[in-house]
Order: sequence, then C-alpha cells, then structure tokens
Amino acid sequence: MRLLIRACLAAYLLAAALPCAASGTGNRLELKDEYFWDKNKVWNQTPAFSLTQALSRIWSFGWEQEFDFVTGASRRIGLDKVGLTGDRDIDAVSGASKIEMRYSENPSLTYSEKGTVATGSLYYSREDDYVSISPAASVSFDFNERNTTVGASYAEFFHDFKPTGAFAGQGGKKRITSLGEMMTEAVPNHKQGGALSSQIVQGFQLGDRLGSLNLDYRRYQDDWALKSNTLDAKLSQYFTETAYVRFRLRYYNQTGTAFAKEYYTGNEVYRTADIRWFPFTSWLGGIKISAAFPEDWGKSVFLPDRWDIKFDYTLRDTRGDKVAQAAGDPRTKKRSPP
Repeated sequence: MRLLIRACLAAYLLAAALPCAASGTGNRLELKDEYFWDKNKVWNQTPAFSLTQALSRIWSFGWEQEFDFVTGASRRIGLDKVGLTGDRDIDAVSGASKIEMRYSENPSLTYSEKGTVATGSLYYSREDDYVSISPAASVSFDFNERNTTVGASYAEFFHDFKPTGAFAGQGGKKRITSLGEMMTEAVPNHKQGGALSSQIVQGFQLGDRLGSLNLDYRRYQDDWALKSNTLDAKLSQYFTETAYVRFRLRYYNQTGTAFAKEYYTGNEVYRTADIRWFPFTSWLGGIKISAAFPEDWGKSVFLPDRWDIKFDYTLRDTRGDKVAQAAGDPRTKKRSPP
C-alpha cells in the first residue's frame, strides 16, 4: 500500500511540475494539492485536478478527479502508533492508524447562454469498503444587469457499504466502546439522501475595483434521519486588475442519525461511534488570495494563467476520547441508559 501511495504522489508531483494550458480558449486545467492536519494528529493529503473543455459556444464538459490519503483517526491510535495511555499498537479492527485511500471523480456537462447556466453531474467515490454515487443538477439566472444571480440545485446520494472478511454484512471495519465493553459497529448497508440548495450572488464596485458577495444555503436529509443546514458566505474584492482576496465564513449544524447514541446495551440492531453520525456544529473561517501570472505568459499554451493560496480554520464541537483517558473508560460521563 505504501508503494502505491508513493507512486501516486510521485505521479501527481510530476504532473504539478508540468505547465498548464492557457484558458483563453475557454478550456482550463487546474492542478491543486491540499494538506489537512488537526489536533488529534490526523493528516490528510489530497492531490487533484479539474479539467474544463469547451464543446461549443454554449456547451462545456468538466472532469474532476482526486486521490485522498488519510491516517490517524483517533488520539489513541494515531500515526505514531502509541496513544496517550502508552499501551496502544496499531488497531487491527478499525485500521484507524493505517494510511487509507479514497478515489473520486465527477464528470459534468454545462449549458451557459445569456446569463442562464445549467449543469448536470455524476459524482463517484470509492474506498476499500464503501461506494458512493451522487447525480446532481443545478441552474442559475442573472438579472439586474447581470449584477445579481439566483440559483438552485438538487442532488441525490446513494451509498453502498461493502465490508470484507470477518466484518462482511456488519456495516464496516470500525470499533465502538460503550460502558467499558467492546462492541462491533453495525450500520445500515444502504443510505439514500437528498439536498436542496439556493444561492445569491451580488456584485458591487469599491472605487474602481469590482467585488462580490456570495451567499449559499443548503439543506440535507437522508433516510438515516440525519438532517443538516449549511450557510456559507464569501466576500471577494479585487485589489489590482488581476489579483483579488476572498474572505469566507461558513456555519454548519446537523442532527444525529436515528441509531447514534452515547451508550448502547448491545441489543441494538444498529450502533456507531463515528462522529459523522452524531449531532455537531462547526464554524469555518478562511482567506484566499489569487492573482494572474505575468501577462506575457498568456501567449503560450504551456504556461499557467493564475495561482492561488488558501487557508481555512475550523472549530467543531465534536467530542472524542478525553485527555489521559484510561483504555477501558467510556467516552463521556456515565449515566443510566435511556
């Protein structure tokens, strides 16, 4: 597995070193690399590319593809193989301290004419024991002399869990601790969800420089009884003819799934310790700076057009293992099961 990871990263770094095609014809190739790290020593490396190809004056084809490498999914079994208690090796059940890879791609077809933009796409993601497919569609309209944009989108989500080995049919390779006892996680094998989103974009002018305010709202719900709301605001302002700065603030909250509980008796049909299925709230703040390369570069199809650097910081009220928590202790203060 490490050899595969090194080969993929080497191939990506080689591709990143190659020049990108100029976008003057409406075609665009973007290469990016994102790195994530949190206080639980979880790290994530994501090399990706995004291609846009003009098919005609009003039609264009898009293709996004990425590899996602992640490790160290808890403080007890992090990358250093030793947790706070000092007696933890790599966990053979959850595989949390192993390097895992996710692959995804997202082809799309876009129609754009006279301020109307409509897009259809099909997202596909695969891990060793998990497959996700999501068809989606969106449409937006410009008015008020194209200074205001209103749009809406809809997506369906189809997930299929395919655990292997001794956990086949049990919903995944994860571990759950409740009331000091070890239990196997079990979640439904299929999930279907839908999302409805809306968007408003307002342009403005500050001095002789253009700017814009982008507001997005998204509502999600699935048949595991998980519901979420996302409000995302982005403020962009040009400070030169080709360079701009963008500030971002995002709020997110979600309910838990119907089977997510702090404590389990062991008789439940489904149970989980995955924080993604529990209620939580998060705030994200970020800044992005983007600018064009020298104008002379635009005369060559082998040189890139732009560069950008982005930094995001997230606060989330999820709860994990307590600091210096003993191996057999429950994750939260004991109480009688409901």
